[in-house]
Amino acid sequence: MYTNRRCLFALLIMLELCSVTSRVMNAQTPVRPNILFIIADDLNDYLEGYASHPNTLTPNLAILQEQGTTFLNAYASAPICAPSRTSFLTGKDLLYTGVYRNTDGDYKCKDFGNNFTEASGNEEYYTIPQYFKDSLGYYTFNINKVFHCHKNYIEYDDETIDPCGKSGAWNRYMYYYDSAYIDEPGYALDQGVNGYAWAAIPDSLEYHMTDYVATDSVIDFIQQFAASPDYTCNKPFMIMLGYHKPHKEQFIPEKYFLDDYMMDMYATPFNPPYNYPENTYPPNGMILPPQPDTPFADLDALMMNSISALMVKNIDTQIVEWAEAIVDLPEIDPALSDSERIDLLTWSKRANATMAYLAAVKYIDAQFGRVYTELLAHPDIMENTVVVFIGDNGYGLGEKRHWGKYALWDTDVRIPMIIADLRDPKKQVCNRTVSLLDLFPTLIELAGDTSLPLFEDGDAYLDGYSLRPLIQQADTVWNRPVISATLKQGAGGEANCFPQYSVRDERFHLIRYETNGGDCDTALSTNQWELYELGLHREVDPYEWHNLANDSAYLPVIDFLSQFLPGEPLYLAETYTLHAEDQATECLLSHVDTLHPLALLYSVDGALIDVPDGFTLQWSNNVTADIYSGLAPEIPMSD
Repeated sequence: MYTNRRCLFALLIMLELCSVTSRVMNAQTPVRPNILFIIADDLNDYLEGYASHPNTLTPNLAILQEQGTTFLNAYASAPICAPSRTSFLTGKDLLYTGVYRNTDGDYKCKDFGNNFTEASGNEEYYTIPQYFKDSLGYYTFNINKVFHCHKNYIEYDDETIDPCGKSGAWNRYMYYYDSAYIDEPGYALDQGVNGYAWAAIPDSLEYHMTDYVATDSVIDFIQQFAASPDYTCNKPFMIMLGYHKPHKEQFIPEKYFLDDYMMDMYATPFNPPYNYPENTYPPNGMILPPQPDTPFADLDALMMNSISALMVKNIDTQIVEWAEAIVDLPEIDPALSDSERIDLLTWSKRANATMAYLAAVKYIDAQFGRVYTELLAHPDIMENTVVVFIGDNGYGLGEKRHWGKYALWDTDVRIPMIIADLRDPKKQVCNRTVSLLDLFPTLIELAGDTSLPLFEDGDAYLDGYSLRPLIQQADTVWNRPVISATLKQGAGGEANCFPQYSVRDERFHLIRYETNGGDCDTALSTNQWELYELGLHREVDPYEWHNLANDSAYLPVIDFLSQFLPGEPLYLAETYTLHAEDQATECLLSHVDTLHPLALLYSVDGALIDVPDGFTLQWSNNVTADIYSGLAPEIPMSD
C-alpha cells in the first residue's frame, strides 16, 4: 500500500517487519499462477461472442472465450481512460480516487501518487501490480499503456538496476510508440473528417506499430521465462499489456479492412460500402450500427435534455460537413438529386469510419493471436496462466450521432471482459452485471490468496467483489448494480461541476445528469434522467432508443436504482436478489380468477432464503393502489 505521509521511524520498523514476514511467506507460499492481463484502449463490445456487430472478426479472442468466462454485462467505472484505469488499477470507485477527467485539473500525470493526498482524504492506496509484486510475490512487467500516463514511468523505480530489487509497482517497464513511423503515412491517407483520423495504411508498416512491437516483447518475455525461471527472479509473472488500438488515430494496415471499404468515391460504378438499400439480403456491404426507423430519432427525443445533448461529440457534424463541402459530386446515379447524393456519401463515410474501427479490433485480435500461439508452444507455462482481456471503456460509433467516448450510454460504459483460468479451462457466458472494480479482488483469489488489502485502520479497502463465484458457475445469483461516472471535459459550460452517473443492473440502465446550478451551486442544481430497459438478455431495448424516465410506471425502478448512487444507502453494496415467478396461471384470466405469484428471495451470497426478520415483502401494481404481502400472495383479479 502507498500512503503519502512520511514517518522515518515507522518506515524503519515496517521494513524490519516486512523482512521477517517475507522469510515466512517464501517458505510456505504455494505455486501461484502466472497472470497475463491485457487492456485494449477504447474497445467497445465489437468482439465475437457479444453479437454487437455482425461484421466483427476476432477469431483468436473467440478461442480464448472457449476456455474461459465471457462477461456480457461488464462495465467501466468511467467512459474515459484516466478515470477508468485509475479506478480499476487501485480497486477504488471515482468518489475515492477523485479522478473524473483525463488531464484537465483532476489528474496528475507526472506522479500517480499525487492523485492520492491527505488533503483529499484518499492518501492510502494500492495498485494491482504493486500489491501483486510486494504482497503476493510476483514479478511484474508493464508494457505500454497500463496506467494512463504511461510515458512518464508511473510507479516505476528507474534508479535501481537490479529488477529483482526494484521498489514501486514494476520489476520491468517497457514503452514504445509508433508515431515516427506511422503518423506521416497515416495522415497522408487520412479520410478528411476534421477531428477523426483514420486510414488504410500499407501492410508493410505493421511491424513498426506500437501493438505489434509490444506483442514482440511479450513473446520474447515468454521465451526467456521458459528458458530460465531466474529471468523473473524465480517468481510467477504478471504481465500487464496495454494495447493502444482501437484508440484513434485508426491508422491500420489495409489487410485488416473489410473488402467493402470504399477507397475511391469516384470509382465507377459507385458501390456504397454499406448494406444498401437497407435490409438487403444477403447484405451487399457492411452493416451499419443500428438506428431507429428514423435515424437519430432517439437523440432528437433527448434534445430537450440539455446535458444529454452535451455528451454528443461533434464528429458526426464534421462528417456531414465533409460531404456538403464536396464541389465535384460523383454522379452515382443520374436519377439522384444532389441532396440525395450528399446523403449517400455521408452514410458511406460513416461506414468507412466504422470499418476502420472494425479493422483496428481485428488487428488487436491478430496481436493477441500471436501471444496465444507462443503460449501454446510452452504448455507448462500456458497451463499455469490466468488470462484477462478487457477494454478500459466503451466507444460510440455514430449511435445518437455520437462518435467516441465520454458519454454514459451503454455504448460508452459497457466493455468486453474475458477471464480464462487456463489451469482449468471452461467455456462460460455470464449475464450478471459486473464492474472493472471487481478485477482486483478476483485476481487475488485466482492467485490463491484470501487476504484482501486493508486500510491502516483495518477496514476493507476494495470497492469491488471477487468474480470467482461467477467464474466457477456463471449463473450464480448475483445482484450488484454497478455505477459509472463522468465529468464534462474542459473548463466552463454545463455539466462540468458535478459528476454525472450511470447505474446498470441486469435489466435496466439509469442515467442521472446534474446541472451546474449556476455557479456550481448544489442548492440550485437540478437532476435530469434517462432510463432504458435493455432486458435480461438485451432483448427489449438493447440500443437504448426508448427513454422511460418520464413514464410514471417506472418511477419505482428509478427510486430503486438511485439508491446505489454515492451518498445513498446502497452505494457499492451487495443486495438481496428477488425473483418474481408465476405459479401456473392460465394464459387468459377472467375477473373472477386469482393470480398466484411466487417470490424467490436470495441472500447476498446467492442462497435461497426466507424473508429476514424486520423485512416485509410487498406486491404492488401500476393499475391500482392495492398492496399484497408475503412470498406467495393470492391476488384476486377483481381487485
